[in-house]
Amino acid sequence: GVAGTGKTTILFYRLVSRLRTIFDDETFSSDKCVFVTHNSRLRDQVRKLLTYFFANQELEKAKQCIRTVDEEMKRLIKDSERKFLRENKLTRDRFKGILRSKKVDLDLFWEEYRGVLRGYNLHGGSRILPKEKYIEEIGRRRGQIKIEERNEFYEIALKIEAKLATEPSLDPSKDGWDDLDLCKEAYSQIRQKPSLASLDFLYIDEVQDLTRAEMEILLLLLKPDGLRRFAVAGDLSQSIQPSSFTWQALSQAIYDILKVKIEKNATLTENYRSTPFLVDCANS
Repeated sequence: GVAGTGKTTILFYRLVSRLRTIFDDETFSSDKCVFVTHNSRLRDQVRKLLTYFFANQELEKAKQCIRTVDEEMKRLIKDSERKFLRENKLTRDRFKGILRSKKVDLDLFWEEYRGVLRGYNLHGGSRILPKEKYIEEIGRRRGQIKIEERNEFYEIALKIEAKLATEPSLDPSKDGWDDLDLCKEAYSQIRQKPSLASLDFLYIDEVQDLTRAEMEILLLLLKPDGLRRFAVAGDLSQSIQPSSFTWQALSQAIYDILKVKIEKNATLTENYRSTPFLVDCANS
């Protein structure tokens, strides 16, 4: 749905309803139900909303279920805070600093790097997709870079990888980890300890900003023989990063990982947040 249509509200009410049932049944566990947000600001907003529905011990327990993508990944990883220090994360700004002298669209390149070259490479042996796979397969379907420009972009990406590997201050294993590093470690933990896949209920807000790798890990956390209830909400026009997300790609990921075929989804179009006058002015 577009902005102001109530996507997050609907998703949040589904969570509240589920938590109420779990509390009444006395079957609560923070490893059973999770509401995933893209960042800590959104996480805190959702936690604040919980105060209208729960109090005391129930409120504290409910807050445990609201986690960022990074927090949910780190929950699976032993010594994650030591291995993945927040201040060492390879962010958009740090990445753009590496590319400062390059004559490319820095924002577009970051989206391509994070969302496609890295984001579709959870099971790859190298840090980024192989060149052929990027140019002819995944890049053609998911990337925003024109096919005649992908060769040049890939060469730049290789230089970035070489810089990350050789400069101590940008060593990916020490100072420069990103979403895929976190996903790969989480995936390894799930394979070693299948009991980590314990979720019965999964809710994801702003899903358009997740990479394919992040989406796969979250879906794998649904308990194979459990209820596997999940819902996501998002808006392509509000996508910050990456550029590779589509609803079709999400449906395909759900089928590939869970063997569930999505027959339809709900599209929300009425904006309850802004008056027609304000929207018309903004459009003008």
